[in-house]
Amino acid sequence: MRTSLIESLIRDSSTKSENRRNMHGETLVWIAARYGHTEMVRMLVQDFGVLVDTADARGVTPLIAAAWHGPFETCRMLVQCGADVNAADAVGVTPLIAAACAAWHGHLETCRMLVLECGALVDAAAAEGETPLIAAAWHGHLETCWMLVLQCGALVDAAALIAAARHGHLETCLMLVQCGADVNAADAEGETPLIAAAWHGHLETCRMLVLECGADVNAADAEGEPPLIAAARRGDTETVRMLVLECGADVNAADASAVIPLILVFLGFSS
Repeated sequence: MRTSLIESLIRDSSTKSENRRNMHGETLVWIAARYGHTEMVRMLVQDFGVLVDTADARGVTPLIAAAWHGPFETCRMLVQCGADVNAADAVGVTPLIAAACAAWHGHLETCRMLVLECGALVDAAAAEGETPLIAAAWHGHLETCWMLVLQCGALVDAAALIAAARHGHLETCLMLVQCGADVNAADAEGETPLIAAAWHGHLETCRMLVLECGADVNAADAEGEPPLIAAARRGDTETVRMLVLECGADVNAADASAVIPLILVFLGFSS
């Protein structure tokens, strides 16, 4: 009914309106894709010639919008209509990165289709270096991570592991280590997966990284701060206790400012 109404309005219009945009730069096909109206997408593109890749004001194409929000069938229809599977928005987000972020909504099949059937670049990164695997790890989408690595050949590196550790996704961390991520590798600021987990209060992730994966409990970041000081700055006594008693962290280690971790806990210092 809704599709028929749109069709009638377009056919009866005295002006060519189907490729016009609203104030956000969105065309009719963009809006239909965003809300998962698959048949409307087909009609607009195939019957009325609406351009399938016209992006909105932020550079988001209809396929990126559908990968974020819409069902698998809408993404497939857009691809069948010729949508560019590797087009990126203004910050470098591709349809695959969007689908990897949104995988908790059931977009795992969209990720699989984009790579295995449509040739989406599995390791293409956004402006800040976020790949589809990093996006999935950041959100703890374990099944998507497995699919990207085992079926699509995604590169496994420390960035994905640090992202998972920062958010306490324990099973995702373990999976990435099993797939070859270096548990002691650091990012540009010297942050390791263990430091990331300690900074954000993920006790069980810290325990697993050290006791099961062999993370160096005393490895420091670029400012000389080891995981113990990171936990102490938060006033996280439970993680401090675990790092010391179970993992053997050096209680006398100090960062570049010569701050001793147990003093930080005693003072309740967290900034």
